[in-house]
Amino acid sequence: MSYKLYLDDERIPKENDFVIARTYEEACNIVSEKGLPSFISFDYWLQERYTGLDFAIWVIMYCLRENIEPSFKFKSHSADKVNGRKITEFLNKRIKKENI
Repeated sequence: MSYKLYLDDERIPKENDFVIARTYEEACNIVSEKGLPSFISFDYWLQERYTGLDFAIWVIMYCLRENIEPSFKFKSHSADKVNGRKITEFLNKRIKKENI
């Protein structure tokens, strides 16, 4: 089943076809139950001890553990552009490395 995941503790996505996760734990549970989404939209700050970057790291580890190619599309919609860029840079490097 293909789905899109929106990770944000406050905002609502502009499109209504997302599965919404408000916390790191909720996002991990959704992926564990539904499998890897086709698209993930990340916020950085989640008002808890985890960030969107922590979830990006978890997703890559999930792919390695489950022997799944990390072929999902993604973006950061974070208002914090500096930290949002950290998510994008991390995933760009990991996905390219895993697909070699």
